[in-house]
Amino acid sequence: MWAPVLLGLVMGHLLDLAWDGAFGGGVLPPWPRCGVCKLEARGLFLWPVVGSIGSLLTCPRCGAALSWRALALPLGGAGLGAASYARLGPSAGPALLGTLFGALFLALALADLERRLLPNRIIYPGTLLAMAFSWAWPGRGPLEALAGAAFGGVAFGVAYVAMRGGLGAGDVKLAAFLGAVVGFPRVISALLLGMLAGGVVVLLLLLLRAVRRGQYLPYGPFLVLGGVVALFWGDVLPRGLWG
Repeated sequence: MWAPVLLGLVMGHLLDLAWDGAFGGGVLPPWPRCGVCKLEARGLFLWPVVGSIGSLLTCPRCGAALSWRALALPLGGAGLGAASYARLGPSAGPALLGTLFGALFLALALADLERRLLPNRIIYPGTLLAMAFSWAWPGRGPLEALAGAAFGGVAFGVAYVAMRGGLGAGDVKLAAFLGAVVGFPRVISALLLGMLAGGVVVLLLLLLRAVRRGQYLPYGPFLVLGGVVALFWGDVLPRGLWG
């Protein structure tokens, strides 16, 4: 069990350290820890969670608040590692793969929430990894991964054109990435669940008058939710909903 948890912890931490580079610039060290004074990550800050808790999420040089992402990504990654082991283990391969892609999904959800962007520097390599390791999933292979990516990209590509601004191009690429990871036909359940969750949340926010009609809301986290559920639990929606 500890290998997926440790992988998720380290993956989340590395994604946090290289966060700014995912949106432009370099992803290799030195990594800035503070967004204000650009203090480099070193010492305890190179260890997952330890440096952030020890500094109380405050820059030790300038006193600026550090992002909560420094805890959310590694701890969330570790939690996804535990879930991956519980659902896909005890075989090491599927459990570690589930952790890897779960951490990438989490990073994309946080990126959309924080910056309203879904960085290509996570989506493109993630999609290539999904294709490269598609043979390692029990009962699935390259054809299912390719069909899943094609279905996700085409379905959301059509929606992107039809909705004229309701979706972003990043959402289309994310749908293809999810499809490459979970394969076909699981991608159908993943996308439907994501759309259902998004619709329910938007309706509640409108009823509570927390948002206005036509106001932008990030769609990536809902797609990620559907992708994570499909990855760990498979087709959770009744097949009668989609054939």
